[in-house]
Amino acid sequence: MNGRKMRSTGTAVLLTLGVVATTLAVDFGPGFTYQGELKYNGSPPPWSQVELRFRLLDGDTLAQVPGSGQSISTGVPLTDGVFSTTVNSLGEFGPNAFDGSSRKLEVEAFFEPNIVITFPPQDVLATPYAQHAGGGAGDAWQASGLDLYYDQGNVGVGTNTPAALLHVGQGDESSLHVGMAPHIALRRDLAADRFRLQIGGNNWGDARLLQIGRDDGGMPVSFTGDIGIGTDDPFVATHLRGKDLNADTLSPGISSNTDMLIESQVANLTLLGEPSGNSDAFIDFCATDLNGTSATRVDHRWRILKRSVNASSGRGDLQLTNSQYNTTSGSLEQVIEHTFADNGKIGFGTLAPLAGLHFVQPDSATTAMLLEGGFDGADPGIVFEEDGGATVGVGLNEANAAAMELRTGGSTRMTVTQAGDVGIGIDAPADRLHVDGTIRVEGDLVGYDGSGDQTVDLDPDSGGAPTLALRTRTDGGSLYSAVFMDAEDGATDRGARVYVRNSLGNTTVDIDGDIGDAGCIEIKDDTTTRITLDANWQGSGSSRIIADVLQLNGADLSEQFDISGPVAVEAGLVVSIDPANPGKLIVAEQAYDRKVAGIVSGAGGVRTGLLMGQAGTLASGRHAVALTGRVWCQADAGFGSIEPGDLLTTSTTPGHAMVAGDDARSRGAVIGKAMTALEHGTGMVLVLVQPQ
Repeated sequence: MNGRKMRSTGTAVLLTLGVVATTLAVDFGPGFTYQGELKYNGSPPPWSQVELRFRLLDGDTLAQVPGSGQSISTGVPLTDGVFSTTVNSLGEFGPNAFDGSSRKLEVEAFFEPNIVITFPPQDVLATPYAQHAGGGAGDAWQASGLDLYYDQGNVGVGTNTPAALLHVGQGDESSLHVGMAPHIALRRDLAADRFRLQIGGNNWGDARLLQIGRDDGGMPVSFTGDIGIGTDDPFVATHLRGKDLNADTLSPGISSNTDMLIESQVANLTLLGEPSGNSDAFIDFCATDLNGTSATRVDHRWRILKRSVNASSGRGDLQLTNSQYNTTSGSLEQVIEHTFADNGKIGFGTLAPLAGLHFVQPDSATTAMLLEGGFDGADPGIVFEEDGGATVGVGLNEANAAAMELRTGGSTRMTVTQAGDVGIGIDAPADRLHVDGTIRVEGDLVGYDGSGDQTVDLDPDSGGAPTLALRTRTDGGSLYSAVFMDAEDGATDRGARVYVRNSLGNTTVDIDGDIGDAGCIEIKDDTTTRITLDANWQGSGSSRIIADVLQLNGADLSEQFDISGPVAVEAGLVVSIDPANPGKLIVAEQAYDRKVAGIVSGAGGVRTGLLMGQAGTLASGRHAVALTGRVWCQADAGFGSIEPGDLLTTSTTPGHAMVAGDDARSRGAVIGKAMTALEHGTGMVLVLVQPQ
C-alpha cells in the first residue's frame, strides 16, 4: 500500500453480494458489503473507527467509471482491525456501474487528517448470491435491513454433514478454490496435518505453506517459515533470486541462519524514495533494549541515510549514523556520525567535512585514525603514488625503534623518534632537531623562553638584510635586545654591525664592519667610549687603538727582525746589527760590541708583551727581539761573576752577555742591567733591557 502522508500496512477482503430479478421478501438495493482487516505496522491499528472512501474504476484503464461518484462510509467501527461496511448503498456508482465490464475498486482509509492509507485497486468479481430471503420465522436465511444471515446451523460445501459453521470438502483433503487455475486455493492435508494457501499457479508443492505466483518460482513460503522470491526452494529466512540465474544453487559459505539473501549474477538492492523533508531513503539496523527492561524499545540503531538532492550540485549526501537510547530524554540520540558529501568530501565523526578526508576525534580516549600495515612490509603507514610511479610514504618503522619516517623515492628523508627527536637527512637524530645538510629559512626564525617571551629572533630579510636579536630583561624587567646583529647597517656605510648592551639597555660594545670601508670597535663605559679600535683612523689609512690604559700580557717590547749568520738562533741570545745586511741582525760574538741591538725574546717562559713590525718593509722579520723590558738572557760568568744591578755587554762567547767591567769600553756597548746573579760558568740571567 502507498500512504499519501504516512506509510503503513493493511489487508482487506472484498465481498460483493449480487441481486437477481426474482420475487424476494426483502429488496436488498444497490449496495454490497465490503469486509476487511487493517493492520498498522503489522499490528491492529490503535484507532476505534475509520472513514472509508470507495471509487469504482474501469478494470482496463483504471480510470473512474464515467457517471460514477464516490461512496463514503464514516465512523466505521474497528474491532482488532476488523471492519464491515456497505458500499454503494445510495447508488453512488450509478445505475450502469455493473454492465458486465471489468471493474476495480479503489479504497482509501482515513484515520486522522494526516494519516491516510490508499489500497491498490482490487478486482470486483461476481460472488454467489441469495435466490430467496424470506425473512420469516420459519425461513433458514434471514434478512435484517440490507444484511443477510443464517443462524440455524452449520453450512457444508462438498459435504452433507458439516462439522463447523462453514465446512468445505470431505475425506482426507479439503480445499476451497476461488476461480479457475491459476486460482486462490485453501487446502487442508489431513495426512500431513497442515494447511496450505496458494495464490496463482497450478500445483500445490509438497513443502509449501503459501505459494504466490508461478509454480517454478513465484513467492513460496515454506513450512519452516522461509520466504522465497524468484526461487521455489528458499534456503534462508528471506531468499531473493534474480532473473539472470538459471539454477537454484547457493554460494558456498552462506549460513542457513542468514535472515535475507539476495542471489544474482550482479546482486543489488535499490531504495527509491520521493524526497520528503531532508532525506530520500534509509536503512536502519536496530537492536531492542539491551538491558531487557523493554522488549519493544529500540535501544541502539545504525542508519544508512541517502540525503535529498542538493539543488546546486544535483547530488545528495550519504550518511552513516549511530544512535543510542537516552533514558533521560526517552528518545534515541545520535552519538556517531559519518558522511560521504555530495562534493566528494568524506567525514568521519562529522556530517560537514571541510576537506577531502576529515577526521573528528570522537572523544579524548579514542584515536582519530589507526593504520596497521601497508608502509614497509607489516609496518603501518600511508603511501601516495602518482601515475608516473613517484611515491611519498609516511609510516612507522619498527626496525628503527618504532620511529615515524617520511620517505620519497624509497629513501628516508625525515625521522621522528619515540623520544620526539626530529632528524632531516639522518635516520637516528641525536638532538631535538638534527639536520644533515643545508637549512634554508625564508621568514623569521624565533625562539621563546619558559615565560613565552621571544628571546631569539633571526630575520633573514629585515629591510633587505638579515638581523639577529638576542633578548633578555633589563634590571627593571623590560625585554630588550642584549645582542643585536645587522648584516647591513646604514645607507652609506652598509657593512655589518653588532651591538652588545648592558642590563640597562645601553650599548657597551659597538662593532661596525664598515666605517670608511674599514672595521671599528668601540667599547663603552655605559655611555662613554673608553676603547676604540679603528682599522682606518679618520680615513688616514692607518689603524689606531685608543684607550685610557693599555695593559699587555707580556714582559717586553720587541720588534721583528731577520737574524743572519752561521749561529742557530734561539731565545735568550744577544744580537747585534749586521753591517752587511741593512735592517737585519747577527748573533753577537765580539766583546764590548757597540752594534749591540737587543736580546731574542721568549726565553724562560717570559713572552713578548708588544711586538712591532711592518710587513713588506725592512722593518719586518721572523724573530722577536726585545728592545726594552724584561727577558731572560744567556750569559757567561767566566769573564767575572754577575750580580744584580751589574751592567751587561757582549762577550766573545757567541750570543752570551758578560759583566761590563771596563767603563771606557762599555760606552755604547751596554745591553742592560742584570736582575739575577750568575757566579760562574754559563747560564740564564734575567735582564732589564736598556741599550746604551
